[in-house]
Amino acid sequence: MSKPVKLSPLPVTFKWSQDSAYFFQQALVSPMITNEIESFMADQFYCTNNSIEATTAKLSGIIIQAAKVSLRQRSSKVKKRSKNKINSQMWYTKSLREQRKDVRARGRTLCKYPSDPLVREEYFTMLKKYRKACRQACQQHRKGLLTRLEELNEKDPKAYWDLLKKLRAKEPDSSNKIDPTEWLKYFEKLNRKESFKTPINVEQMLYDCEKLEKTPNFTDLDFQFTEKEIMTAISQLKNNKACGPDGICNELLKYGTLVLLKPLVKLFNLIYTFGNYPNEWARGYIKPLHKKDSPLLPGNYRGITITSVIGKLFNLVINNRLVKFLKTNNIMQDEQICFQKKCRTSDHVFVIKTLMDQ
Repeated sequence: MSKPVKLSPLPVTFKWSQDSAYFFQQALVSPMITNEIESFMADQFYCTNNSIEATTAKLSGIIIQAAKVSLRQRSSKVKKRSKNKINSQMWYTKSLREQRKDVRARGRTLCKYPSDPLVREEYFTMLKKYRKACRQACQQHRKGLLTRLEELNEKDPKAYWDLLKKLRAKEPDSSNKIDPTEWLKYFEKLNRKESFKTPINVEQMLYDCEKLEKTPNFTDLDFQFTEKEIMTAISQLKNNKACGPDGICNELLKYGTLVLLKPLVKLFNLIYTFGNYPNEWARGYIKPLHKKDSPLLPGNYRGITITSVIGKLFNLVINNRLVKFLKTNNIMQDEQICFQKKCRTSDHVFVIKTLMDQ
């Protein structure tokens, strides 16, 4: 019998509201966090794995420390569903609740005097009025939602989809029906080296890469990162995205740019210069998403790995530099639209169809 899998706790996440940016920025300029950042900038780090791991962990700790003293943490407890479905409806107003109380009170009176025709008539009259008022309130609410969706669809698409997600019934997470031990076996088997069949000679490829690295060659890709490059990458980050195991979200980097920019430049250049990628950025937790058929089989899920936001930012900076280098030196042709912005697979399909028609 296999041993039960020890589950790791989810990272600490923070609630984000309109005032959160201000409170977080105030925490970053507080004496405690300022001293931590000055100490980080004054420390001398070395090109060893342990040094880079310590540097990464120290900067992440500073950001989390500032977030803990300024933001509210999300509760890890699962909210219980309301037993009263009527009270959870947005159209159910206070007036309808009062009518409902009156109907129930009249119903209790009817239970005491079931043979009284006046009590019976009053009860069913009140019940009829209450049900009619509920139908009218629900219809008016639906008409208002449809009108609002039509307006947002043209003026604000983001708000349109946010409202649509709120209205859509949230499906329960079916991945909880599968035991964690089965998930571990499934993803271990999926990530084995034997499952990746490729005709490329990996040993020869590694040898060629090492040989090229020893060859003296300096291009635009070898310069250290600048503050402008990192600020450009931070501006490309999107809000309301999941955070990785370190608990840092995109909002913390975006609204703390002025204070965190120089530490990020120091960390990124240290990693880029010596080529040691932190293990903290390579770790992540897998979220299985159900795709088809039975929800009890792990093979019917697609796993999405959620990693560190700072690691993603580092990768984004490198990607922006690579794209600029390819375009400047005309390495990537216009016909090769793979992984380019504003380019879709349907563009190639259109070209092929046009050539066939001609």
